[in-house]
Amino acid sequence: MKVSEKISTAFIALFLFMPGLVKFTDQFSYNFATQIETVGLPFPKLSFFIGQSSEIIVGAIALLLLFFYNKIKPELADKLFYGMSIMVLPIMIVALFVHSDPNVPVEVLPFESRPPVLAVLLILASTLNLSVHNRKITLF
Repeated sequence: MKVSEKISTAFIALFLFMPGLVKFTDQFSYNFATQIETVGLPFPKLSFFIGQSSEIIVGAIALLLLFFYNKIKPELADKLFYGMSIMVLPIMIVALFVHSDPNVPVEVLPFESRPPVLAVLLILASTLNLSVHNRKITLF
């Protein structure tokens, strides 16, 4: 794994795995549920479960790759790497949708911020991974 991939994978791991885990706490659980209900996602309890579990799973795969990429069979490591990088996109597209809804109170958004800075950075990290992974040239 190239240095740029390690950095972007670490960023993905940190900002997906940890938020997925903290949604088990009351405050973050309330905030996430409020976001889902306010934007009107279908089946709120299922949407909550899918959102939280996808963050944890993708973040866990990113952590696994970060520490054990060279110890996993190359074919499996590549599939996990591409799968993890691709799965970030729909998760963050939903985040962009939630942030753009003016009815969602700012107090329940991550960092209490309307601009979806974190979602955009995660999309950029994912696309960096996808564009750099099989190139012979490294960015840094």
